[in-house]
Amino acid sequence: MPWVNSVELASLARPLDIFVSYANIDDKADEGKNGWVTRFVIELERYLYQHSGREGATIFMDHQLVSGADVMPTLRQAAMSARTLLVFLSKGYQESPWCRDELATFLSGRGGDIASDTFVVEMLADDRSTWHPHLECLKTTQMWERTPQQPARMLLGHPAPDDTKAGPYWVKINNLAYGIAQTLEAGAANRNRVAIATPRAQMRVPMQARKVWIAQPVDSLTEYWDLLKAALMSQGIEVFPRAAQVYPTQSMQAFKKAVDDDMAHCEVLVQLLGAAVAPSFGDSRRDPVSFQAQMMEMAALDRDVQVLTWRDPRVNLADVDPGYQDLLFGASSENFEQFRLAVLTACGVVKKPTPLQSEKPSLGICVAGGGKDTATCNFLLQAIQTLGHRGLQPPLGPSQDQDSGAYQLEVDNVIGGCDAAILVYDRESLSWVQAQYLRAHRLLARRGRGYWGAVLSAPPPKAAGPQIADQRVMLLNCENGLLMSEVQRFVHTLTQEARDV
Repeated sequence: MPWVNSVELASLARPLDIFVSYANIDDKADEGKNGWVTRFVIELERYLYQHSGREGATIFMDHQLVSGADVMPTLRQAAMSARTLLVFLSKGYQESPWCRDELATFLSGRGGDIASDTFVVEMLADDRSTWHPHLECLKTTQMWERTPQQPARMLLGHPAPDDTKAGPYWVKINNLAYGIAQTLEAGAANRNRVAIATPRAQMRVPMQARKVWIAQPVDSLTEYWDLLKAALMSQGIEVFPRAAQVYPTQSMQAFKKAVDDDMAHCEVLVQLLGAAVAPSFGDSRRDPVSFQAQMMEMAALDRDVQVLTWRDPRVNLADVDPGYQDLLFGASSENFEQFRLAVLTACGVVKKPTPLQSEKPSLGICVAGGGKDTATCNFLLQAIQTLGHRGLQPPLGPSQDQDSGAYQLEVDNVIGGCDAAILVYDRESLSWVQAQYLRAHRLLARRGRGYWGAVLSAPPPKAAGPQIADQRVMLLNCENGLLMSEVQRFVHTLTQEARDV
């Protein structure tokens, strides 16, 4: 994919495919090395090629845009007319008056529907209330993480990413590339910019659109909050508050008033829970997480609202503070994609079926992955849904008061109720994968003559391969990064076999 410089802009016969907007300070590097942003865009370009399967997209990234000097009219027009705008949002970007002004100019020139073609890479931006208002409604790619062992936020892939192509840095770039590729492909077909997920004509919900309130999450769940909001807004559902981190936490009274004002509009109340609570209010020992949970309970008693709570399935309840366990016990621990569908169901959203070509069958595909491979499982569930089929994941452990026998039966029912299974060999042990193969084989292999399963192979470097010799199990090679094309190959084969039955 060719990169375009500022001199070549005037001679372009068509709009740019990707215009990169960033702060120069975020791309500083040692002599002879690429900066963080440049390296990110290079890797993004490689994944874009894998997802699109063709060359020819044009990418513009130039230091002239971030130097603070006057920007030539050709450059300004290129940014406003580009098919997609890629913004690297950081403290440096936020603190630069020039960057803020140029961003406002670019967004205003692109019209009101920026959700279809503007992508945000969130680096280390702390306070979302300071973002440009148009960016607050967008799903972002969060490229930082913070753990209990490392409370300070860390930028993924800094100073250089792991060349083994493993870990969240690569998964996030791959997912972003897939979203951009889908937008560019749709634009090439329709000659219009379209939304990442579905055409705008299919994004509207019935006349009884509902309003949903999503509790302010801890930092580690902000990306899940954004994903849920994006799913609801794509169906025309209004979401409160406008962003994940906007409520004031210095005063419990001010926090309560802001929550009350938003919650009063909504019929569905949702809370996402992690392993720990947020810091206490500045004027109280109470914390925002448990305080919001109490407010949701009171709202359910006072008026007719639905309350849904979810906890990250990776949370080990035995490691959680005893005072916080009661709140987590009552929350759903299903995978996030299943919970997102549950929220849409609670909102009364009835999705219109995708128009079928040659009566294409819809398949149920089980994603069998362990607790160490949550990110990979989420990628597969999203990919299966994008391809027009149903992805399901068995529970990772027994629910409260469920004995081992009942739990094993529940897992068998999920696997046995599907048409095929994808076994995830990533961070779990080889013996774990082989045990899952034996289980899925017992439940699915007797059906038909074609493929009944696949193994997504993405083990750590130097680890042994899946070592499963079964002509009816397809190998999905993702050892250099998760590939949508490999999932599509398997699903396409299953679909063709289903048509031939």
